[in-house]
Amino acid sequence: MPQTTLRSTSRWRPIARSAVLEAVPADELDAQVEALADRMAGVPVNQLAMQTLMINQAYDNMGLHRTQILATLFDGITRHSPEGRWFQEFAATHGFYEAVKWRDTGRWIPDGGGPIPTADDLAQG
Repeated sequence: MPQTTLRSTSRWRPIARSAVLEAVPADELDAQVEALADRMAGVPVNQLAMQTLMINQAYDNMGLHRTQILATLFDGITRHSPEGRWFQEFAATHGFYEAVKWRDTGRWIPDGGGPIPTADDLAQG
């Protein structure tokens, strides 16, 4: 894994590039977060703005915007499919918690919709 050197408030040290900047014991966490926030606060606003634009451009180049548009389209299609409408009716009848519980147990949502299970059906599991 590539190494980079980051400056802390007290010393220079190499760390691996990843989503996690550093692991610290729980009793040191608040102090480390404050130190990082202080370091970030010292970056000039214009540089932060340029970095934000650069990062957003990189995501755009990877197709993030198109992916979000496609996800929105698919979300709309699934919500208005017979199965999506069945799920909405199930949630309206038994509550959202029960609908998600049904879905997460691996029980089938009937293809093309179908009758909503009764409270007795739910109790039988």
